[in-house]
Amino acid sequence: MMNGNIMGLGAAESINMTDKSEFVNSIMWQLPADVQAGLQSGKLQLVPYHYYGCKEITGMNHVNMFESGDFTIKGVTNVVQGRIPADDHFMVSKLRCRTFSCTTEEAGSKSPEQLMKDAKWDAPCSGVTNGEMMFGSGATTYMDKTASAIFDTTGNTTVETGTVKIPGKYLKPQTELKVELDIVGALPQNRTFCRFDVIGVKTQKA
Repeated sequence: MMNGNIMGLGAAESINMTDKSEFVNSIMWQLPADVQAGLQSGKLQLVPYHYYGCKEITGMNHVNMFESGDFTIKGVTNVVQGRIPADDHFMVSKLRCRTFSCTTEEAGSKSPEQLMKDAKWDAPCSGVTNGEMMFGSGATTYMDKTASAIFDTTGNTTVETGTVKIPGKYLKPQTELKVELDIVGALPQNRTFCRFDVIGVKTQKA
């Protein structure tokens, strides 16, 4: 770190309130010494990233968005076995929840995977926002029994649909990513799917 800058932030990006600078200000001290050194020398850099998972929630009252049996399928999830990749030191800055619904007739013969790949995700339905959510990593719970109404951004033009900003939280490599949703009330159509994004920045080789 030199003159308020760090190599991992880029050539001339100063320490301000961007996600990258929040990483430096909030969780830098929690990183292993070799990772800190890599960021300071420029061998590692910080890049915007998000982990995402999609699940069908039709007929469900509880759903785990990331599970040990998950495998990466583009458009469905980019998290293998529900765990943070081995080399990723990740800081969460935002969470985003959206849903997509269709009738059985509209779904036709498409598989759930194809429906999720083609989905036009929109504001979370009331069955989701009326319920509760849990967010954590490994043995740490960051948000427990939190009203999912936080994802109802109706009338708020300052954030993306279904997005909530949270204080930077450190997700360590190879820890389980935990997002659980409790569904309350009827879902809008015969088939309903949910997408959950964990948004922030991670370390990566320069």
